[in-house]
Amino acid sequence: MTRALVRARLCCVLGVVLVVAALFVAWVTTPGPAGQPVIVKTGSDVLCGELIRADRHHVELRSGTDGEVSVPWSAVTSLEPGGVCGKEP
Repeated sequence: MTRALVRARLCCVLGVVLVVAALFVAWVTTPGPAGQPVIVKTGSDVLCGELIRADRHHVELRSGTDGEVSVPWSAVTSLEPGGVCGKEP
């Protein structure tokens, strides 16, 4: 009787470990939500990409050409939604 209980407990523990591992793998491999497309203009540059985050200090965006870019608000002259670089939004 005790051997059967030990085996049952081991199977339950193994099942829980496998479920947790599968959930972790799914969480790691799932891509994040697409960001909102924006055009950020600074005094010397125009950056286009997906908005990652904007707080009171920086604007962070993901650009196809520059990768992830963080621009301080003091350098931003305008932030416009949508559009593609080289075209009007």
